[in-house]
Amino acid sequence: MNLLLNSIYEFFKEQFLYAQIPSNKKLLIEYYTGFGGRKFLIFHSLFGRQVNDALSRAIAYLIAKKITLMLQ
Repeated sequence: MNLLLNSIYEFFKEQFLYAQIPSNKKLLIEYYTGFGGRKFLIFHSLFGRQVNDALSRAIAYLIAKKITLMLQ
C-alpha cells in the first residue's frame, strides 16, 4: 500500500513542479497550435471526463458563434 501511495504522491509532486494542478476551484485550459496551424484548447478539471467534454463543446459552440459573427 505504501508503494501505491508513494507513486500517487510522486505523480502529483512532479505535475506540481512542472505545471499547475486543477482543483475544485481552478479549471486549467491548455492552448497550443498544432500542425497546419490548427488551434487546440484542452480542458483539465477534477470533475471528470463527461464534464470536460460538456465544457469543451460549450466553449467550441461559443467560439464558432463569435467567429461566424466576425466573418459576417
